[in-house]
Amino acid sequence: MFLVDRQPLQRGRGLGGIFASLLRKIIPFGKSFAKGALSAGKQFVQSDIGKDIINDTIQSTARAATNAILDNDLKAAKNELEKSMKRTRNKSEEVAKKIAREKLEKVLSGKGKTVRYKRKKINTIFE
Repeated sequence: MFLVDRQPLQRGRGLGGIFASLLRKIIPFGKSFAKGALSAGKQFVQSDIGKDIINDTIQSTARAATNAILDNDLKAAKNELEKSMKRTRNKSEEVAKKIAREKLEKVLSGKGKTVRYKRKKINTIFE
């Protein structure tokens, strides 16, 4: 029988343990971010500007399709879609900033944790 008086080279869980502990700490932040993004997306779609953007996109897509299919003018269709994207980008930036500002106000509101201090009793020798 072959016996060696040495410590094993690896102790603990190794790199897998490090990555697992990191993931355990990161996953809750990812979940809360996903929930926040989903609610922000719903707010965006239900806002007036969001509805306006959707209608504009549908109308410009229809115009581009008629230019491409009926008129056989692919450049006009491409230009129509590019103009629509520029308009929607400008409008959506405003709404996204507004929603992000509201979310930050909700998160950053409050006074923080209050700390209660106990008074120390002073023992007097001469009472």
